[in-house]
Amino acid sequence: EQDECECDPGYYAWVHPTTEAKSCLPCPANTERPEDDAKSIDDCLPCAQNMFSLPGSPACTICPRNSTVDGRAGEGCLCARGWWKNSTTAECQPCEDRRATTAVAGSVSPDACICREGAYFQNGTGRCEDCPDG
Repeated sequence: EQDECECDPGYYAWVHPTTEAKSCLPCPANTERPEDDAKSIDDCLPCAQNMFSLPGSPACTICPRNSTVDGRAGEGCLCARGWWKNSTTAECQPCEDRRATTAVAGSVSPDACICREGAYFQNGTGRCEDCPDG
């Protein structure tokens, strides 16, 4: 039987300020607590760079290649600019055309790929072409 003062990994002990009732609360997103001895939220440790966790997770997970941690708490990883997330494989795929990118990180469709600055979409070829000089 688990001691009432210990919380599972990924959780920390919280004491109500007036009733002194004890509860186990999940560590916030993008923190980890692998042990079951967290006495306060301060025992939930921040994830290392390019790693994330969901609330209550005992361990952080590394973001896949070509992605970065989403700045919003608990949103996981976003594909970098110029890449989009394949919903089937959850992997980041590059925009096919070397002159293409995405406007922002976190794109989830190849339709988000647009021509980079200095290039334009050529209807005839269906590709990005370099703008002529001048």
